[in-house]
Amino acid sequence: MVSMKCPFAPLNGPTCFHFTLKHLIPNATSHPPSAREPVRLARLFTGQLSQFSMQQSSLYDNNHYHEECLRCNSCGINLSGITQKRARRFKNQILCDLHFADVALMECSDFMNQLRSFKPQSLGCAVARRKSSTTLIFPLPPQSCSDEFCEEYPHQLIPTPGYWIECSRQNQNRGNPNVWDEQSESDFQEKEEEDSKDDEDEVDDDDEENEDFDGNEGARKKKRKNHANIQVCTEEDEDRLPRICEPTKTSIEEQWEKNGCFELTSVEQETYEKYLFGTEHWNYFTNDEDLGPVILSLKQETLNGRDQFRILVRAISYTVHGLIPASCVFADRYNREEVVRSLGKEINLSPPLTLGQLPDTPEELLKLDQVFIKSELKVGVIYVKEGQYTEEEILDNNDNSALFEEFLQILGEKVRLKGFDKYKGGLDTVHDLTGLYSVYTHWRGIEIMFHVGTLLPYEKNDPQKLQRKRHIGNDIVCVVFLEGDNTHFSPSCIKSHFLHTFIVVRCSPRSKRKPTRYEVSVITRDEVGAYKPYLWEQSTFRKLDRGAMFREWMLTKVVNGERASYSAPKFARMQERTRSQMLEDIVANLQNHAETGQIPKPYRRGSWRPIGHMRPSSPLLDSVR
Repeated sequence: MVSMKCPFAPLNGPTCFHFTLKHLIPNATSHPPSAREPVRLARLFTGQLSQFSMQQSSLYDNNHYHEECLRCNSCGINLSGITQKRARRFKNQILCDLHFADVALMECSDFMNQLRSFKPQSLGCAVARRKSSTTLIFPLPPQSCSDEFCEEYPHQLIPTPGYWIECSRQNQNRGNPNVWDEQSESDFQEKEEEDSKDDEDEVDDDDEENEDFDGNEGARKKKRKNHANIQVCTEEDEDRLPRICEPTKTSIEEQWEKNGCFELTSVEQETYEKYLFGTEHWNYFTNDEDLGPVILSLKQETLNGRDQFRILVRAISYTVHGLIPASCVFADRYNREEVVRSLGKEINLSPPLTLGQLPDTPEELLKLDQVFIKSELKVGVIYVKEGQYTEEEILDNNDNSALFEEFLQILGEKVRLKGFDKYKGGLDTVHDLTGLYSVYTHWRGIEIMFHVGTLLPYEKNDPQKLQRKRHIGNDIVCVVFLEGDNTHFSPSCIKSHFLHTFIVVRCSPRSKRKPTRYEVSVITRDEVGAYKPYLWEQSTFRKLDRGAMFREWMLTKVVNGERASYSAPKFARMQERTRSQMLEDIVANLQNHAETGQIPKPYRRGSWRPIGHMRPSSPLLDSVR
């Protein structure tokens, strides 16, 4: 009697089927055994087994397989009898046709591939962040502009190595019909004035010729003349009037009318608070041999009538989040430990994941995320006049024009620094050492302090203007107000290791007509990706309704630019150091509690550092403060 495992059963399944030698080797017992008989039997047995496995049909024959083997490994339905044709095999699993489709689809899904590549991606991110930015190659985003494809390149900017220019992909005179064009407007006004003069001359001639007629008749003639001239003017300028009277709305204006705001870029640190915190979920941990501390958060959900597992996996350098249908996990969906064990095998974690049972673990994970979700930003604002190209010339500006003052009112309110009790952004609010006034705003739960160059301390004897540069040069995003028609801006004029994004707002000093017209350009370092709202949707704005839409657009662009810059290697390395310290402490506390049952001591002053694990503060925490 020989025991052979059912080829369609799970690898760890208990079922098997027994074959006798006489079924596999005919005449095996008809002759007495000899000395070489075992070798011959072994060869025949191996050949029959290979032939047996090669001749298996796609259908399952209950005469050769136990009924326990013909059960769906996902839902447990019995696939014997009339349901035998529903049985499918996927790798070493038996599934019904419904769950076979789910598993086959999930096999090629993006999130499952992300889980399987979690470890190499995490290791790759750690290696890349240890390298210098000059040794890394960053692919240009699709929103970048090139002189090969865009007629407006470089969008009134000076191309600079190490920076990419965001393309508006529209002709400002034709592509944005709802923006009032200064030249076409002046031409139309001049033509309208000439026509009105001609109308007056004709009316005067008619009045002289018809001076003997009744005055009412002359008035009626005058009205008919004016009405006829207006009709002719409308027909001649039909190409211009529809753009002014009935403008077509851009996608930005449609979003503004529909939502009243624009989309903020969501960061991965907001995922836990949005989907998991405050709901029933489980946190598993391990100290992987290659990745170090890893935490997996699992939650069961029902979406569109189907059971789903929401999964969030954190490591020091990498995080993934997504949904997996419960039927796509090679485990009993009602056994949470088996589900986690299966996910751990997909990620290739060693040692396996362990359930963390400390009651304050969700709060500690939320603190971990909140360190990197900055609700307080400091943004630089510089004023550039016509013909200014160097850092010394730009920072030497000490007076604000009327257009610049109008622009600052759009960004925020002018506040007195002394005694200011809100976010100060590194400015002195006690002794007026960093100027008397600044611009501040509280927008969508985010406090923004603008470091305005003309409001910072000014010293004539300091040609480098260090008192101004030390604030603006340590910001990540800088707004450039360029008041000029023939001056192009270069990001290299402000030398800084922190400035990664420049949002240039151009306004013509010759413009006397209201509302004020603004043209926006964006230039960003290569290591920073594109961020919304994009310029190809709209890049020119007018100050309508006190600039409400333009203000919302500008602040959204500023905040998204700051968040996009966090992925740059310089800031990612700072985040990784802080994240490593916090994850190590959380996993160490969970491990200690799992082994000894001891609960960590209370944290000191609300800090995340437990007593006995005090470490020096990280540069990222210092920058946040």
